[in-house]
Amino acid sequence: MAGQTFSSTAAPGSAQYAIDQSALGRFQMIAIFVLMGLNGLDGFDAFAINFASPGIAADWGVDKKTLGFIKSMNLIGMGFGSLLIAPLADRFGRRPVILICTGVLSISMLACAFVETVLWLSIWRVITGLGIGAMLASITAMAAEFSNMKYRALCVSISACGYLIGSVLGGLASAELLEVYSWRSIFIFGGIISALYIPVIAWRVPETIAFLSGRQLPGDLQLANQNLQKMGLATVKTLGPKPDKSKMPLVRLFSGSMAMVTIAVTLAYFFQIITFYYFVGWVPDILVDLGYSQADATRVLTAASFGGVFGALGLGWVASRIGMTLPTSLAAVMGGILVWRFGASGADLLTLSTLGVGAGFFMNASIVMCYALMARAFPADIRALGSGFVLGVGRTGGVLGPILGGFLFQASVDTGSASLIMACGAFACGAIVLTIGPALRRQENSLAKA
Repeated sequence: MAGQTFSSTAAPGSAQYAIDQSALGRFQMIAIFVLMGLNGLDGFDAFAINFASPGIAADWGVDKKTLGFIKSMNLIGMGFGSLLIAPLADRFGRRPVILICTGVLSISMLACAFVETVLWLSIWRVITGLGIGAMLASITAMAAEFSNMKYRALCVSISACGYLIGSVLGGLASAELLEVYSWRSIFIFGGIISALYIPVIAWRVPETIAFLSGRQLPGDLQLANQNLQKMGLATVKTLGPKPDKSKMPLVRLFSGSMAMVTIAVTLAYFFQIITFYYFVGWVPDILVDLGYSQADATRVLTAASFGGVFGALGLGWVASRIGMTLPTSLAAVMGGILVWRFGASGADLLTLSTLGVGAGFFMNASIVMCYALMARAFPADIRALGSGFVLGVGRTGGVLGPILGGFLFQASVDTGSASLIMACGAFACGAIVLTIGPALRRQENSLAKA
């Protein structure tokens, strides 16, 4: 199953067919890189609590179990945002959902900087998560819809890598901020950067032609042709046939050949996220407990995210040549092994950093491939819903990761044993991914015949 193979269901002569069959142009690539930057904001905002957690624990005197709950609040919000808000992008458009959610991010991040209690910090982290969860699904859909068939998986991977790049750059900035200021400065920084990004989105990211083709209101053909001209493509006379919406969108996710793909991708993502968020949630605290500074702990977590950027791009390159499922499965298993070794080693900072980079490399690689699978599996008119469902249900694994880690540490389970237990999520992901290939091929054949 070649990673770059996509079956177009657009009608010949339609606007979407023109994009599917054309070369990838400058206008599209700029939009995809803007989406990558937006994912970067999400990555920093999501990881901000991990950069700030040692300082919060010191200032407020909270125990590790409480800290685990605080870290999970934005993940709860992300789950609800993916499930409840992201589907609105299939109804009202990807662009307005993204713009509104970016504004919410900015406000909520700034609010986190000025709270004085665990309760209010938790509330604002939930609100932050709502915005991130809705945006992640919408960004995935937009990245797929701005690209052509040949490079769709690559474009989704590039966009998704922004999440990791944002955590890297945010980690570097946070480490410097923590050298001078308190943990509150991290949230102020994130809120300001998010606000400044809103006009960039409004300027360079128009509504996608795939969405316009599914909606087909008066004026949508004219708007689609304007966007085609911006891409350097010829205008068209039709948006193509309107998608069949006789079934409720959620029912379609679990109908026929699509059901197996939906279930398999969701479970794979769910189990990998358990291990991933345990790792990124507790790395700073593990290192501080070993006697390293908060800044050192932040740098190690940042290095792990940096490794994830190369892992995601590297696996995308490999998958385009030998297939997606086997490399993704192996990456998930390798990530789990390195998470375990990180927790069990108790070694010097250089060794821990190396293990962290390796764990980030393999775990993020398999996660990004799940995004590529989402973009490939779901047709455009339910792409945000399908991606939102996978992300929303999967994010419950992200909630469980830090909480289960907190309970294990509170129960005096040693770091090595706790890390081995939590690495089992990655091992399960590796096993499930192997079942996705045949199901995805059946789904693509079904869409091609529709």
